[in-house]
Amino acid sequence: MPAVERKFKTNDKVFAKVRGYPPWPARVEGMADETPNRLKYHIFFYGTRETGVCRQDELFPYSEFKEKYGKGVKRKFFTEALQEIECDFGTPKTRVLPPASTPKSEPSETQGSDNDDNNLVIDEGTEKKKSKTSTSRVSEAMDVDTPNYHHKPSPVVKVTTSGRKIKPKKTFDPDDTDSFSSPSGGFKEQDPIPGTDNALIKASVCRVKTLDGKLVILDINKFTPPENCKTEKSINLWKMNKINEFKQVREKIEEGETVTEEYQKLIDEQCQPEVQDKLEANEKALKTQLKLEVCILDIDLRIKDSIGLEHSDCDECLKALDDLINIPITPLMLKKHPEIVDTCRRLQRYTGNTAEWTMTEEEAEVFEQKASQVRTKADHVYNKLKNLFTVPAGETFWDIFSKQLVTFNDVTRNMPAHDLFSLCEDPTTQAS
Repeated sequence: MPAVERKFKTNDKVFAKVRGYPPWPARVEGMADETPNRLKYHIFFYGTRETGVCRQDELFPYSEFKEKYGKGVKRKFFTEALQEIECDFGTPKTRVLPPASTPKSEPSETQGSDNDDNNLVIDEGTEKKKSKTSTSRVSEAMDVDTPNYHHKPSPVVKVTTSGRKIKPKKTFDPDDTDSFSSPSGGFKEQDPIPGTDNALIKASVCRVKTLDGKLVILDINKFTPPENCKTEKSINLWKMNKINEFKQVREKIEEGETVTEEYQKLIDEQCQPEVQDKLEANEKALKTQLKLEVCILDIDLRIKDSIGLEHSDCDECLKALDDLINIPITPLMLKKHPEIVDTCRRLQRYTGNTAEWTMTEEEAEVFEQKASQVRTKADHVYNKLKNLFTVPAGETFWDIFSKQLVTFNDVTRNMPAHDLFSLCEDPTTQAS
């Protein structure tokens, strides 16, 4: 059936045709305009996480056109888009980091500026699942030697009159690091990769505890390649072999077995009291950062849980934004978890789903006041995130962040999820 003969509803899955791009997996966010001749819809593009406006005849039902448009496309981020839309149907998929470069609609309808003024409704379904997954993966980047964040006894769960559960608010205590342990040092076994990026190699460290509880860190940057490794390719090959060797050495250290003189010298140096004090301080800082990241993801989940297609709890959303303002955030945290930037960006345009809600005039007036407060608070948070980056004249924060996110994703593309979420130094900064 031609797309022009069909009307779409909010949350419908489609292929959207945009100038310069193949039909792209997307989701209908709502109606943008209705004229006698054609309809226009707000569209969310999977894979790129951008939004745009498309005409009715530019949309094709996903299920009907999956075989036609879902194969043979090698465009960047298209595979990720297919994975995300399938996840939205309930099919579990592997980790997909949201990229930044995006298919956009025609110039007069393009979304993506810092001050996009189109209406916003956050679909809590898919976004909520992604946030939960990300939170669990940050926690997986931590050892289980100490109680885990997600294993604490569950408090009493409050329920609204509509039956929706209200999750207890989590607050950040920088001194409470006992519930978080440092990333384990295991590496996935893999064949040496001669051409691996230096930034990826530089980020590789292995943490291990000796039998008497001393912390030892195996850092690739602490080892010197042999004299016969003179080219960048040969040095990278040696480094990758060394990183793979860390796994066996780690097991020997944990079991108290004998290691080579090279590693024993490193162990003796790091077991000195003054060195141990410094290492423990660094580990505490690491635990604090990872806890911060879990809090950020939890806040993102709270926002999406409070602002949905079927309900709106602006007060809870405002509390979550207040908590986000009080958390010390770094550019690396945003690159590892860019969904929080996208959430704040979209909240700047929040108007709710009032067309579908049954509200009295008084209730509508109260909601508009609350929604205005959400938009203002989101502006405040977004500006805080913006100030973490240098934005040249003539460019927007979103443009700069998108470019840096693409670079970050390229550098960490082959990094195991455990190592990615354990990063405490930006490998793109190291690379430069």
